[in-house]
Amino acid sequence: MPASNLAIRERPSDAAKQALADISERNGHISPALVVKAAKSITNPLHDYFKWDDAEAGNLFRLAQARLLIREVKLDIVRRDDKKREISIETSRAYVSPPSIRGGQSYLKLSDAMDNPVLRDEMLERAKRELKALKDRYKQLDELASVWDAVELI
Repeated sequence: MPASNLAIRERPSDAAKQALADISERNGHISPALVVKAAKSITNPLHDYFKWDDAEAGNLFRLAQARLLIREVKLDIVRRDDKKREISIETSRAYVSPPSIRGGQSYLKLSDAMDNPVLRDEMLERAKRELKALKDRYKQLDELASVWDAVELI
């Protein structure tokens, strides 16, 4: 039985995969709106992947919006290079969520996470996993082969 909240933690069943394939075949594409429309039927294999209680679903949606809001706050990091007489400005997230504090979907200021060697190492490992996932997703694009070679060096 699928997890019926916003974050599905298990892979879709074969029946759910087939239902998604059917939607795509029928419409020539697939979209979240088409999936929800099909899933409304209690007999559809996709039905149990969704919260149908509007109060509960509304609260989960607001939590998702809050996570998005937190992730969208940016800050400018100003770096000064006196040798080159240059100043560079980088934009980064203001808050990050290292895995060890994520149990409650918690976030820390970027500077606090970077100042903690354990949290910094966690974030580095997470970045490596995300780079590998990106490589796996786009490995068929030969134009990115040199990028993936550089990733492997890390």
